[in-house]
Amino acid sequence: MTTARPTTGSASDRGRRRYNADALAVRARGGGLGVAVADGIGDTVAAYGAAHVAADAAAGAAATGSALDALLAARSALAGSKGDAVLVVAALRAEGGELAWVGDCRAYFYDGTAVRQLTADQTMAAAVRQAGVEAPPPRWEHVVTESVRSAAVETAGLAAVPAGVGRLALVTDGVHRELSPEEIAAVLAYGHD
Repeated sequence: MTTARPTTGSASDRGRRRYNADALAVRARGGGLGVAVADGIGDTVAAYGAAHVAADAAAGAAATGSALDALLAARSALAGSKGDAVLVVAALRAEGGELAWVGDCRAYFYDGTAVRQLTADQTMAAAVRQAGVEAPPPRWEHVVTESVRSAAVETAGLAAVPAGVGRLALVTDGVHRELSPEEIAAVLAYGHD
């Protein structure tokens, strides 16, 4: 039996903002792989810094620990800074993987047949929909209810990465706000890189 060798890639664009507050970090250690994507809250230098610090701390911790431990490591890393971020982190091993997240960063998995969203947004819109309101104001889609600074065991999103070979995409709202689920599926299914 052969083991699939993971590969990673990334893309980012500043868009209409002054600062590109998106950050990616990938760390491999002892047979584990930690991958984190963070999005700074706001268009400031502090948001830019918070995203990079959070992603770096989370990926480093996820390479050898759990995804939840990695999220909490990111929270600790932001303790002395002014900025905040939302985050999704994957802790991947040969035998499987797990995700932890806060805010509206997402994870998608393509197994060769279908694409599934593995995360659930932690936003005002999601909270009021869960309470039975069918049509929250559109701006609430981007108001997060959890962040790296507020991360806790009780409020973190947690999910397993499906077993088997596939493509895992960790994205910020800059991707899932601009691309439809069908477009994200097409990129994962047909993208060469």
